Amino acid sequence: MHCYFTTINAGLIPGGGIADLIKQLSYDPNDLSRWWLRYIFDITFFLIIKMAFLNIIFGIIIDTFAELRDEKSKIDEDMKNVCFICGNDRETFDRDADGFEPHIENDHNLWNYVYYIYNLT
Repeated sequence: MHCYFTTINAGLIPGGGIADLIKQLSYDPNDLSRWWLRYIFDITFFLIIKMAFLNIIFGIIIDTFAELRDEKSKIDEDMKNVCFICGNDRETFDRDADGFEPHIENDHNLWNYVYYIYNLT
């Protein structure tokens, strides 16, 4: 039984925690209370601090990247479906005019405005 619990304690809990800094207790069959107390302390520290808190931190990081990805996809969607110059959307041009693509290629070509601003300076 001692071998099983020692394997769990030493095998599942990675290094770098407080258990590395605290003096290791030797197994004494006459006084098991200190050994069990230390075993429970090591396991609870591993479960609460390392697993729970690190998963919370990783969850916050993953959520932040998801928000950044959603924000970037909104910007990309806006760039593909809204005229940069007049601000009208693709549906308006497809419904009322010749279409969105001819509008951004002929009427409001972005490069023509870039050349115009360059010539002004």
